[in-house]
Amino acid sequence: MFSIARRNAPSFVFVDEIDAIAGRHARKDPRRRATFEALIAQLDGEKERTGVDRFSLRQAVTFICATNKPNELDLELVRPGRIDRRLYIGVPDANQRVQIFSVHSSGKQLAEDVDFGKVSSALFISFP
Repeated sequence: MFSIARRNAPSFVFVDEIDAIAGRHARKDPRRRATFEALIAQLDGEKERTGVDRFSLRQAVTFICATNKPNELDLELVRPGRIDRRLYIGVPDANQRVQIFSVHSSGKQLAEDVDFGKVSSALFISFP
C-alpha cells in the first residue's frame, strides 16, 4: 500500500478504524501486533537511518487514519513525528444528516413518503 502510494504521489493513504491494529488491546494478538509494527516501520521509513523522511513534501504522501476511540490508540503510534496531529469531527446536526441521507440515497428507489427530516430527527443522539 505504501509503495503504491509513493509511486503515485501525490497521494493519500487512509486507514479507517486504526484502533483495530493500533489500539492498546491489539498488542495481545500476534497478527495485529505484526501489522502494527509493519505500519510503524513504513511511517518511520528510512528517516532514522538516513535522515530522509519518506513522507516529505517532495513525495506528497499523506497518511490519514480515523478512529472512534482516540484514547485507545497505542502510544507508539501517536508520539511526536508519527501520528501527532488530531482533528475532531463532531456529530452532524439535523440538517447535515439530511444532506448525508440525500447523498447516499441518490439514484436509489425510495418510498414516496420518505422524509429525511423526520428520519434525521428520530436519529438525533445527544452527547454530554
